Amino acid sequence: MLFGRRPYVQIYLGSLLHQLAVLWFICLAHPAVAIGWIGLSIYLAIYLPLFVAATRWWHHRCGVPVWIAVPIVWAGGEWLRANLFTGFAMNLLGHAWVDQPIIIQIADLAGGYGVSAAIALWGAAIAASVGLTGSLGRFGRAAAAAALLISLGAVLGYGAWRLSGPEGTRTATIGVVQGNVPAEFPATPEAAQTYWDEIERQYRDGTRELLASLAERELPPPDLIVWPESKFTALDVQADGDPTRFTTPAIDEVDGRALAIEIRALEAQGLLDDETLDRFDPRSGDRSTSVHERFRVWFGERGDPFVPMLVGLQTARIDGDSPTIDYRDFGNSAALVGADRRVAARYSKNHLVMFGEYVPFGETFPWIYTVMPFDGGMKAGRGPTAMTVGDLLVCPSICFESTVPHLLRRQLLELQRDGTRVDALINVTDDSWFRTSAGLDLHLACNRFRAVELRRAMIVAANGGISAGIDGRGQLMVSGAKGTEARFAVTVTDTPIESLYLTTVGDGPAMLAALLSLLPFVLAIVARPGRRFRRSAAE
Repeated sequence: MLFGRRPYVQIYLGSLLHQLAVLWFICLAHPAVAIGWIGLSIYLAIYLPLFVAATRWWHHRCGVPVWIAVPIVWAGGEWLRANLFTGFAMNLLGHAWVDQPIIIQIADLAGGYGVSAAIALWGAAIAASVGLTGSLGRFGRAAAAAALLISLGAVLGYGAWRLSGPEGTRTATIGVVQGNVPAEFPATPEAAQTYWDEIERQYRDGTRELLASLAERELPPPDLIVWPESKFTALDVQADGDPTRFTTPAIDEVDGRALAIEIRALEAQGLLDDETLDRFDPRSGDRSTSVHERFRVWFGERGDPFVPMLVGLQTARIDGDSPTIDYRDFGNSAALVGADRRVAARYSKNHLVMFGEYVPFGETFPWIYTVMPFDGGMKAGRGPTAMTVGDLLVCPSICFESTVPHLLRRQLLELQRDGTRVDALINVTDDSWFRTSAGLDLHLACNRFRAVELRRAMIVAANGGISAGIDGRGQLMVSGAKGTEARFAVTVTDTPIESLYLTTVGDGPAMLAALLSLLPFVLAIVARPGRRFRRSAAE
């Protein structure tokens, strides 16, 4: 029973206050983003009154017990908000239980929506069994209590079984460098130079300290060192067109930028400095090759070991057939600098953040960007990338991509169809936009859920925190703190257990729940013209 006048308005306003309080961290990125905070809160707040209305329809009109209607409608609503209007799948009900690994193991059956459905079922079953949902009678209350006990036992039993499952046999040791340079938009060229200099210093020093600490403990260097999103300051350049027709300026630009990435990576590991660079004679070596190639040969002869790096940076595209160099289509990327110091693979972010990396209709109305803190929108990449690290194949994601469950699932399935089975996940992100707010905890919870849903270990490299090593059961192996610098190395393994959510079930149950949730509103819309016709005929 609903009380008071206009109860759905009251429910909506309460839901709106909740969303504004939870999502306030969005405003910390920049004052201009406040419009996104308000708009997103207004939109998300509508799901609670819709949940109440749909649940009441199924219960009162169709006689469906509350403890059945509640989890179905709730899970359906979560699927809708995770998919509509680019989707927003942070702060789901199941995420509140992320620190209870025995509960969240069912995410590899029906995703995070399945965990939320279980929690909703338990709450509704408890309320029904003690008579808080109306007159059910003795049998109705007994059925609710039985549903509670059976579902709780099933979830706990399944969780215990999964937590005691076999360990993988193939491994990779991954080092993570977490700096703490608060993200900002510098107002002057001088401020920008100071800002980027501090980024270079923190991540260079952090990388050297990581390698030194491992050496002091007589441990081998890691198979990979990971830097967060956009914290590698060299620009990555790719050329479009037929490589056989590339102009000399385009070839030189691409090769020069690639060499700059190599040099920056060598400097980060303490393998190259100005004194060492002065020893290189550009007139030495095979004069038929470029000076860039002669440098690579000269440095390779030194025999200094280089640890591969996965670094977040920007990628720009140029026209390879053009004699002039015009940067275009900037993308947010992660590049793998291999043992030979060359870029071996790159991944460009597929799922861009609205109001963070692009503004809706910005390409049609460019003036919109004049009121935003960035000049233009990023270009989205296409498709996933698998990278070899140690004995494993890893798949990177960038920033809030890891909050979108169907995106990572689709990427792993796409690679799997091509015969590539990914063993682990890596997320590079810059969460310092949100300082030390709850936004960082919400992102980490999503990463832990992705690890369980896909049964893959997840490495998180986050500027400003929270960097983490997460096993395939969603448990934290190691993590950095918010708002601090941190560095660690963690060994991850492949997961011999396959996820039914990944391979078979997917979002099917949640999609069905969404359809059932929408059914009352669809029927109301369809029936309304008929009611109007009958009313007018009677008059």
